[in-house]
Amino acid sequence: MTFKDLLKEPTSKDLRFFAGLQFPFFLFISWLLHRRGIEWGWLSVLLVISAIVMIVGLSKPRLVRWIYFGWMAAVFPIGWVVSHLIMAMVYYLVVTPVGMIRRRRHGDPLHREFDPEADSYWVERPGQKPDESYFRQF
Repeated sequence: MTFKDLLKEPTSKDLRFFAGLQFPFFLFISWLLHRRGIEWGWLSVLLVISAIVMIVGLSKPRLVRWIYFGWMAAVFPIGWVVSHLIMAMVYYLVVTPVGMIRRRRHGDPLHREFDPEADSYWVERPGQKPDESYFRQF
């Protein structure tokens, strides 16, 4: 998803989905903060506002459109950073070690070595397959 995708007009289904999910999200966050020692006073205000947004969003989704745009604009950079960090971790912690182990055990699969006296690096392949083998691949 690009930032340009955030600017497209959300459907009523998208807005209802957002309105329905934001209340359980804030309920969970409030519960976690209460477990950390924050009193229910401010958390209950947050939950009441979230409940109002949920009720209004489920009944008239167009009224929560600007809240939806604000939320998407706020979380887009977070998603961008997290996705790039995960891709980098997978590449450097999975793909790179597998490639290094494979190269150490089996050598260079492309047989790239410089030969100054070679006329060509063309590799001759043995024989030609019979034409029938193309019709029975397995």
